[in-house]
Amino acid sequence: MNQTSQYAATRAMSEAATRDVDAIDLGRLFGTLIDHKQWIIAITGLFAVIGVIYALLATPIYKVDALIQIDDAPSTNPLADDNSLLGKEPPSQSEIEIIRSRMVLGRAVDLLNLDVAIIPKRLPLLGDFLVRHGVKRPEFAQS
Repeated sequence: MNQTSQYAATRAMSEAATRDVDAIDLGRLFGTLIDHKQWIIAITGLFAVIGVIYALLATPIYKVDALIQIDDAPSTNPLADDNSLLGKEPPSQSEIEIIRSRMVLGRAVDLLNLDVAIIPKRLPLLGDFLVRHGVKRPEFAQS
């Protein structure tokens, strides 16, 4: 029986060791995080500073094009609309003129190659930042 009890004890110890290896020790994990909190704070702060610098220096990428059309308020009474009686042009006529002018302008721009964008040469990272914040070009760099 002595061998059987030794075998059972050895087996129980090996099962306990196996359970300890598979388990996650949260106390030890949090202890490791607390021990290295200076490194965690330093690395997080470094990347936060890099992110702020990039956000300030990066050129915003957007383009806006707008067309505004002001129409007369429609009358509430359809019989009170006297445009046809007085010889005034209907509202659709002004919309047709806007479309025609946009078409003519578009053709003229295409024919004369007027859609060329000219971009000044600036410093790679700081140039756009300085221009956006109103810093003037120095005297020696004017030409």
